[in-house]
Amino acid sequence: MKQHMPNKPNRWGYKMFLLAGGESGICYDFILYAGKSDKQEYGFCTNIVLDLCATVPRAINHKVYCDNYFTTIRLQVELKKLGIYTVGTVKPNRLTDLTMKNKKELSSEDRGAMDHRIAEVDGVTLCVTRWYDNNVVNCLSKLHDCEPLYPAERWSSQQKKTYTNCKTECYKNL
Repeated sequence: MKQHMPNKPNRWGYKMFLLAGGESGICYDFILYAGKSDKQEYGFCTNIVLDLCATVPRAINHKVYCDNYFTTIRLQVELKKLGIYTVGTVKPNRLTDLTMKNKKELSSEDRGAMDHRIAEVDGVTLCVTRWYDNNVVNCLSKLHDCEPLYPAERWSSQQKKTYTNCKTECYKNL
């Protein structure tokens, strides 16, 4: 079923959601979007990822990486219950219950400033990190902890030089 996607170069096409291997790029599973579903237990994005992960073997430390369209706190909790670890960037409006430094506070410190919190939801411990680079990046992880920090070299176009700041393990794999 063709969908209209006004922000895409080819406005009419098929929406397909894909579960692929990180290093190999092999397609393990896919879902062809065919319109609104009756099953709305957790929300659209969470249901898509849970459906894709239905074929993943349980409790053998598989890892799923998502972008900010799919990453939610509920997804992290549900996948952890299935024995699957999840890491992903997350939209700030999905972290409403956490008190963290906002964009203005982080940008006033310096590029590389970071704030992190440990949250527990339904017995699952999550690491939430907010890091300021060119813009604020939020990361939600069940796989990585907020510590340790490791050095990361970044290029500053304003200063025309490379400088070193610190990031958590969460950002290393994204």
